[in-house]
Amino acid sequence: MKTVCPHCQKPVADALQFQKKHKQVAASILNKIDSQANDMRNNINARLHLVPMFVAKVTAHSGMTLAELTSEARRREFVQVRHALMWFLAENTTLALVTIAHIFNRHHTSVIHARKTIPKLLGVGDRDTVATVDMVIEHATEIWKPTKNQTT
Repeated sequence: MKTVCPHCQKPVADALQFQKKHKQVAASILNKIDSQANDMRNNINARLHLVPMFVAKVTAHSGMTLAELTSEARRREFVQVRHALMWFLAENTTLALVTIAHIFNRHHTSVIHARKTIPKLLGVGDRDTVATVDMVIEHATEIWKPTKNQTT
């Protein structure tokens, strides 16, 4: 039996305390998404042509290449970024699941799986997922921030 928490590397005796910490971080990210959701969704859908740049920027920030992201590799770091991107695009754009899947060289059911998995992992406070989703949201906010014409 493992004696340390897989999320925070703390002793199992302290795991509940640290799990609450992870859940609080995840909850703050979800609140951040909800508070910005409508404005950001409208802005993203008005400028869908920026999706490839968004995917490329997140991929580069993760230290991966687009070929690695769209490959059949199942390494955790690849899957985590891929799923976070799929989840974000599925939840915040009007793109069809098939279109999102095509961006990542996947089947639309992979996007459905990502839409189910990411909220579950955020709900339990998975530290890696929280960090990945936070990074995806930061890049989305940076790319789709309202232009001067849209704010006036």
